[in-house]
Amino acid sequence: MATLQEYVDKDLVGTNNVRRAAIIRADDGGTLAESDGGLLRDGEGADIIALFRDPSEVRAKGVVVGGEQFAGVKGDEKSICATKGADGIAIARTDRSIIIGFYQEGEAPCDALLTVGNVADSLREDGY
Repeated sequence: MATLQEYVDKDLVGTNNVRRAAIIRADDGGTLAESDGGLLRDGEGADIIALFRDPSEVRAKGVVVGGEQFAGVKGDEKSICATKGADGIAIARTDRSIIIGFYQEGEAPCDALLTVGNVADSLREDGY
């Protein structure tokens, strides 16, 4: 199994489908690995966990990452998508982790979601 930091560096940011990324714990939102410091601010991980508990709130509440409010587009028990103009975030959940990929204008939202989903699938296979 690759380290979580390798997943962030190679399988997320290294694909050029996401600009920045993080993997956090699914139980408390603590950061496990990230592409650069400060992607998530205090409390934002816990707020994302709450959205996975009640995905019907994604459209109403949106998602805050790095202090920026993103409009919720889609939310279910496995993934969340949100946008802010041409930028956005794709988030996927495993039993033990949450993978967050931030994309910017010029990067395809579908590619970002697929990339984040692929990392989630790999982590599930590795028991994470």
